[in-house]
Amino acid sequence: MEINIFSRKSIKSLKTRIFTLAFGSTGRAVATFTVIAIVVTMGILGGSGKLLQPVPSAGPFVGDATYHVMVTPAAIPVGHTTTIIASVDAFIANTVLDVEVTVVGPHGSGILGIENTTISTDSHGNGYVMLAYPGSFKPSASTNAVGTYLVSATFTYGYTTAYAYSHFVVFKNAVFAAPQLYITPGFGPVGTTVDVYGYHFAPPDANITLYYDGIAVSNGSVPKTNATGFFSLTFTVPTSTGLNKVTAVDQYNNTAPRTSRSSHPHSQGR
Repeated sequence: MEINIFSRKSIKSLKTRIFTLAFGSTGRAVATFTVIAIVVTMGILGGSGKLLQPVPSAGPFVGDATYHVMVTPAAIPVGHTTTIIASVDAFIANTVLDVEVTVVGPHGSGILGIENTTISTDSHGNGYVMLAYPGSFKPSASTNAVGTYLVSATFTYGYTTAYAYSHFVVFKNAVFAAPQLYITPGFGPVGTTVDVYGYHFAPPDANITLYYDGIAVSNGSVPKTNATGFFSLTFTVPTSTGLNKVTAVDQYNNTAPRTSRSSHPHSQGR
């Protein structure tokens, strides 16, 4: 298909010729489709006679943005509850994304759980949401079947979509679960406030020490586990760059490590 670019003068002349072809010298309609052609012509040509082009926009699901969904604990006995965490890093700052989390039970179980929620990103474009499963998932969510449950998170912003996947396992009897650590955001500049969540540590009231590259960090209080071995705390990223190891240890030496990434204060998370 060939598109010609016309000047203002040629457009005026063209309109006059099309009008004559469309209505004749008497002004009666001859071919109405040519009138439509005038409308199309006026729509694609700018006031300067240049062809108008759509303005490109930066897609929020390209570049450094990453999307995650994790389940903890990832192994539970029949009828118990687990936690699903959906998160995004390095997205658009101070933005709200729509998130749909879907859980599909083992084949033939008929288990299906869906919950719609949102994630609000912070000034670095990081954000997360925690959902209890089965909790308020609909329409037929449960953990009453033994087997593997597939988890998907659909992140939507405008007309664009991204996905993340995970799974968890339900057993007939409780099994030992190793301590797990979840940190968010997963990276950021020095001075970033980081939330830490620990699971399967010694319950209850076990003292927790958090280490950042082998150095103990604290927000002024000593976190303790609850009746299920869960704890949470917040700390500020100290002066360091590159890949960093965050480790939580309880007073009985139960340990869970995680790797994060920090950068110079002026690099805005990278």
